[in-house]
Parts: sequence; structure tokens; C-alpha cells
Amino acid sequence: MYVQHELSWMTRTGHPPEDMEQTALTETEQQLATLLARIVPLPADFDAQSDLIDGLAMESMQVMEFVMEAEDHFDVAIAQDKLADVRNIAQLAVIIEQL
Repeated sequence: MYVQHELSWMTRTGHPPEDMEQTALTETEQQLATLLARIVPLPADFDAQSDLIDGLAMESMQVMEFVMEAEDHFDVAIAQDKLADVRNIAQLAVIIEQL
């Protein structure tokens, strides 16, 4: 989980501070969190298990924008059937890492 200072920095700037210490997020999850912060503000208690729909109140168009940004960033194409059960960035990171 990001500490409050690092998360509020990400929410304001869309990326983690340069001197951010290692967190519990994997590298893929950190990159996804950075992409996500460009679309919606991340709460102080955000972590890789935070629900995109219920926890962050994202609308379906925002989720699709986030997925498209992730596909572009990681240079992958994610099949729609793999996305059906994705509820958080931890699950999305696993799919991306398997591609």
C-alpha cells in the first residue's frame, strides 16, 4: 500500500514521486496505479485489491479507458473474456504478466 504522502502526490500529479520507497505493490501494479491515477483520484487507502467499480466509483467508460491505457503502456492486447472478472489492479496485473 502507498503511504499517504506518496498516494496524495500520485493523485495530484498522476505519477509517484521520484524518491518513492519500495511498496507492497509489484512493479506491474505500481505502473497500473500510476495509469489509474491519471483517470480517477486514488483514495488514501488505495491498494492493489481496491475494487475499481465499488471502491473507486469508476464508470464503465473510465474502466475501458484505463484498460486501453494499460494495453498501450504494456504493449499487449487483452482479450475481453479475460477482463470479465477483473475487479482490481492486482487481477489485471496477473493477466498482463501472463501475456
